[in-house]
Amino acid sequence: MTDCKKINKIINSADKENTQVEFKQFDILNTKDGPKKFLHEIVAFANKYGGQILIGIKNDGTFEGTKLTDSDKLKGTINDLIFTKIRPIITCEIKYLRCNEGDVFLISIPKKEEIPYAYVKLSNSEIINREYLIRTSHGVRHVSDRQLQYLFLLDSLDYDKSFRIVLPFDEKLNILWNIQLPPDYTFILGRIFANLPENIKNQISQDNHGLLYFTLEICPYALLESFSWIFQQHWNLRIEKSHQRISDRIQILEQINNFQQILSNFPDFPNDAYIKQINFDHTEYFKKLGFFSKINVPYNLEILIEYKKISKEIQLIMKHQEFIIQFKFYKPTGGIYLGGTHPQLNYAQNVELYTMCGIQCDFSIKFKFPESDFFEFKKYINYTDNIKTIIKENWDYDRFIIQLPNQIHYEILDKLNKLSK
Repeated sequence: MTDCKKINKIINSADKENTQVEFKQFDILNTKDGPKKFLHEIVAFANKYGGQILIGIKNDGTFEGTKLTDSDKLKGTINDLIFTKIRPIITCEIKYLRCNEGDVFLISIPKKEEIPYAYVKLSNSEIINREYLIRTSHGVRHVSDRQLQYLFLLDSLDYDKSFRIVLPFDEKLNILWNIQLPPDYTFILGRIFANLPENIKNQISQDNHGLLYFTLEICPYALLESFSWIFQQHWNLRIEKSHQRISDRIQILEQINNFQQILSNFPDFPNDAYIKQINFDHTEYFKKLGFFSKINVPYNLEILIEYKKISKEIQLIMKHQEFIIQFKFYKPTGGIYLGGTHPQLNYAQNVELYTMCGIQCDFSIKFKFPESDFFEFKKYINYTDNIKTIIKENWDYDRFIIQLPNQIHYEILDKLNKLSK
């Protein structure tokens, strides 16, 4: 698609101007306050999501139609303004387009990477004043002191982490209880496999990839159950240790609106999912296990479970107007083995390890910029910190085994067990 076609697509869209698109006419730089307003737009875009300014498009989305005689001069003027009036220095891509309907300058503004941008006033090459601005649904706004605080911190709130789920099974497809594993492997996943109907276990065991695909598809539900019992009374708390009693682990608990999700609210698996192919009614089964009696979450948090057939990937998405939490579960490319990683390897061999199953998970948290209620926003930070704590303590296989005694201790323990028989 050519740039002119892209512009036509933008101006013909339903919302036209939005938090990432702004229209300006060519005379914007010729008015008294025009250059300042123009640079305010650039700073505001950069401090939010980045965006595009289209010079040569009227507010109603029509082309101004002006044919420029010296596009290079205008481009130079724009570059000089950006270079002298915005700090830190920002690099914007500027394209001059001669479309059939008229001339357009397309200015692409990148999102800030570290510290926020400011419109500055200089005196003898020294900055004597900074104006911080943000693009909101209501247009360009100067930021308040509290907004400025989050503007500097926002990137540090985003989070990306990969972790493994590694499960050792016996011949009956029960997770080995005498191999030390992260708590929710046995507490949640162990219950799921231990109580499976025999016909389901037989189908899984007879399929070369059955155990992997079954585990992959139940992982999002197991993770939600982990959140469910941690937040069984309230989501608005700060966890010290996830497996302590509620009275011990809660540092903060305030009475605010609770919002509950239940299993029946989640979308069902598509027909091509493995669980559907083996006729496993996961909803009814989880109810029998007592899962998801209630999940307390921030108000208006939407929980989605999405399945991708081709990549055999499943995602758990927790979407809110202020943040999004995403878990992507998939088959690891290099395989998963107990050997070489778990210090209880020899002991595991003596308890008839049947097979291993490994799942890779990419975990991310992305925050949006808070436009109004910063006290509520701080609670969302606490909530996502709690999610990180739950993953770290209850699900991250590699982190868990690093904290175990080394292999020599387990070899001594194994020899002692043999001598005592």
